[in-house]
Amino acid sequence: QLEGIVQLDEQQSQALLERVRAQIDPEDFKLIQGLLFTVSQLLDMISASRMSISKLKRMIFGPKTEKFPKSDSQTKDKDKPRPKPKGHGRIAASQYTGAHKVSIPLKNLEAGQCCPDCKSAKLYPQKPGAVIFVQAQAPFDATLYEPERLRCQGCGKTYTAPLPEETVHGKHHSSVPAMIAMLRYGMGLPHYRLAKIQKTMGVPLPAATQNELVNALAHSCQSVLNALREEAAQSSLFFNDDTTIKITRVDPPEEAEHKGTWTTGILSQSGQRTIGLFSSGRKHAGNNLDALLDKRDVTLKEPIQMCDGLSRNWPTGHKTERSQCVTHGRRNFVDIRENFAELCDHFIERLGTVYHIDQLARDRKLDAQA
Repeated sequence: QLEGIVQLDEQQSQALLERVRAQIDPEDFKLIQGLLFTVSQLLDMISASRMSISKLKRMIFGPKTEKFPKSDSQTKDKDKPRPKPKGHGRIAASQYTGAHKVSIPLKNLEAGQCCPDCKSAKLYPQKPGAVIFVQAQAPFDATLYEPERLRCQGCGKTYTAPLPEETVHGKHHSSVPAMIAMLRYGMGLPHYRLAKIQKTMGVPLPAATQNELVNALAHSCQSVLNALREEAAQSSLFFNDDTTIKITRVDPPEEAEHKGTWTTGILSQSGQRTIGLFSSGRKHAGNNLDALLDKRDVTLKEPIQMCDGLSRNWPTGHKTERSQCVTHGRRNFVDIRENFAELCDHFIERLGTVYHIDQLARDRKLDAQA
């Protein structure tokens, strides 16, 4: 029976594998070699980052629920009978705002005529019916114009029928780059996948062409971006965070710059208005928030900043009212709950009351003044 964890350095591991190699099947040896390497890597990770066993389990097997049974103060509202929800689960015709409307008149009948059935009363108008009909098409459609051409046999002059005005500004309508940008950056559809769809549908739109159209659109929308930044800087509440990103072509970092690359997301909220800004480069979330707050009116009071506890999220040139995310802290209590169940349960339950009050405020649509 083994006691504790067996520590093997690299030379001892190799010696063990050489002793085992000659005694077992080659396929079994590959399996044992892989298992030994995996265990070694896991032990190194635990030692280097002081990772708890619960964190290791979550990393390998995926996270489980972090919910706990609610306390009486949190569940008392659940005992109240809830009103039956309205509707039948179908999407109302009024939600199809992008549908083409086609009016279908009655043949041989109109308002004011005598009813052909009872022949004793007149017909009066009612609200039209609503029947939705959905059909498929490619995200981008194309029209092939074939203008007629005539050529003089004597002088050689060619006469061509004029094209519609919509073709004067080029091959692609102004809505095409806008839709490409929305599909790529709003819906997460990469250029190459959209190119495959279009090619399959018989309307080719190569990824390189999409990139050129979006780049041209970005330059023309720069003034809109500047206006959004100016408006966002005046907000009373900011959420910011960043994540690593791989940029294939980027200038080498200067001496004062960070070596890595990140994408920062900043949400500014004021009342019912929310503006989302994203920036990719060598700056952290705090640096990008600093640049945004440079545009803020100096007469406004300090905004509230909501983010996690990483120091790189904090601006250095501007003061904010810090409101750190408690989710990460709560998760640490969940990780050590197996060893300190009573204390952790007490904290998690008390913190659950805070979440409950926050949800009530959201449901009642209370503002910060309330």
